[in-house]
Amino acid sequence: VVLRVLVDGAVAADWTLETLEYSLPFATLTLDGDEQRGPLLADVLAASGVVTFESVEAIGMNEGRTAEVSLTIAAVDIDDTYILDISNQNTLKLAAESLPREQWVRDVAELRVN
Repeated sequence: VVLRVLVDGAVAADWTLETLEYSLPFATLTLDGDEQRGPLLADVLAASGVVTFESVEAIGMNEGRTAEVSLTIAAVDIDDTYILDISNQNTLKLAAESLPREQWVRDVAELRVN
């Protein structure tokens, strides 16, 4: 399992890279000069059964992968540029046009939906 989606603390979905690729369309976006490829955050949430929610907290690592970080995103802010990029290390990175690179969450392992 590369990504777990929790809704109000309960497991809604567990994803592997293979099930993400098989189940969801992948987008390719250029963000901060680099190409990002993977499923859109909104598509992952919908496929996990998330219909209505207030916010999503992404749990992963900081840019230097030296500390665990979390980023909370309000539901109203999630647009078609929020992507879970599949990195060269076969981990997920949350990036978006509206987020500066230093706020991107690397090695995302959990999405906590409220």
